[in-house]
Amino acid sequence: MRTGRDGGAWKAVLLGLAVASFAVASAAAEAPSPAPAPTALTRCAPGTPVEDAVVGTCVETDGAFMTVSTPAHCSTACDTSGTWRMTRNGEAVASGVLAARAEYPGPGTYEIVGTVRVRTADSELAGTTRRTVTLTAPKPRPGYRIDVARGRGSLTYTVARESTDGDGNLRFGLVGEEGTELRSSDPRCANPLASPDSATKRHGHALNCTFNDVRPAKPVKVKVGVHGHGSVVSKLGYWVPRGQEIYTGRMQQGPTVTL
Repeated sequence: MRTGRDGGAWKAVLLGLAVASFAVASAAAEAPSPAPAPTALTRCAPGTPVEDAVVGTCVETDGAFMTVSTPAHCSTACDTSGTWRMTRNGEAVASGVLAARAEYPGPGTYEIVGTVRVRTADSELAGTTRRTVTLTAPKPRPGYRIDVARGRGSLTYTVARESTDGDGNLRFGLVGEEGTELRSSDPRCANPLASPDSATKRHGHALNCTFNDVRPAKPVKVKVGVHGHGSVVSKLGYWVPRGQEIYTGRMQQGPTVTL
């Protein structure tokens, strides 16, 4: 993030007062309800001195995902970069790269520690920021439920739609550790190509499935053969039509299985 101030005023502490909020429609017992359009708002904590700069800590969230950033006030224009980690009551909750998207853990009071570099045209500063931030945005109810059942040498996933969020067309992905083999005879699934120049060389430890026209009363199932050790993560992606807007996709994390 690039920011700048006139000389002599850079010592002012960065104050962020925006309050994050996110409204979630409650679901009726007899039928799913539509999810509201996400509203991304930001909450910031006062700045921390990092040598000759004052570096703030901000969290932007739409209730499903969040972005942690460290805007800086410097004597000249400057950029910030680095990593962050988030804890609650001393336990690790999340971590990531500054300004990159991460899953939102839900409302609560968190300590965010940033390892930050501040660059200007003439110098590079480094330091640590440590701030407590209280987030109030509730997590929206997941649009889909993902269950997994173990079999002998197999995993069977069931995806059930629980809201009218999205258009019912899904991309379901599984990723195992290197060396794991994931296979399915289901025609809706395929191992992804390992190279754009080859139509036969594929990643055996990953599997992508496409499900169309998933309705609330009609869950879909897929059986996956598994060979190997370690863990297999799952994720679900879908598009949420909203007129002619482009960036309306959603991602949802599924269960992680230890083989």
